[in-house]
Amino acid sequence: MKRRTFLTGMSGAIATVAGCAGSDSSSNPTEQNADTETPTETTTVATTTEQPETETQAPTTAADVAYEVKIIYDGEWQGSINAGGTTKSIDGTGTTTYEITGDPYLVSANAQKKGSGNDELTIQILQGGEVISEESTTAEHGLAQVTSQDSADISGDSNEDTETESSFSFKVTYSGDWRGSLMVGGSSRSIDGSGDESFSIDGSPNVISGNAQKQDDSDDKLTVQILENGEVVKESSTTAEYGLAQVSYSSF
Repeated sequence: MKRRTFLTGMSGAIATVAGCAGSDSSSNPTEQNADTETPTETTTVATTTEQPETETQAPTTAADVAYEVKIIYDGEWQGSINAGGTTKSIDGTGTTTYEITGDPYLVSANAQKKGSGNDELTIQILQGGEVISEESTTAEHGLAQVTSQDSADISGDSNEDTETESSFSFKVTYSGDWRGSLMVGGSSRSIDGSGDESFSIDGSPNVISGNAQKQDDSDDKLTVQILENGEVVKESSTTAEYGLAQVSYSSF
């Protein structure tokens, strides 16, 4: 069975279209699909970072696609995509590709296995059909994250007023073990710990994105926060077993 899903609008409406060959209830009942093969199920999702105000959105073409995010896994997974500072939650089963249109200055994405198996989950960012960032995990409930940087758009402003530069930090609050990643201005690094922990962030980056995943099946709450000058500007929590929480901040 082939299935195509269409999603549009990182900051606007969402429309989903799904269909399968030979199963349309409106088709002629005497017609029969001659294709006897059963293709591997795949899903393609198109995500835009910009939308026209009143015009009907035109179909997505290859020329419109700035990046693609691809998740490769045999089972169920969940995660998120951040494009141009806006985050969308995603989930699915099997291999799924997300097409990102518009002109995002930065794309980051993660995917977490929902099961406890040791099969490999891989997440990729592609540009022009070429893989530019890739990460995999075989851990139970494992998390993989990738990020892409457009150096022309993400570079710092040399004329920035340093007297008003903000101080940022990323904080994880949890009673047990956790692990995750922290992306600052296009650079990503893995983090892990046990209990509460804070990470200082140097400078005044345009984009900050961080996540943390519980390493146990407890229903205790895990919270992640981004703070600016000691004040919480973004916060997310989870109580799910092996739950993942993510936050993103953009100065744009």
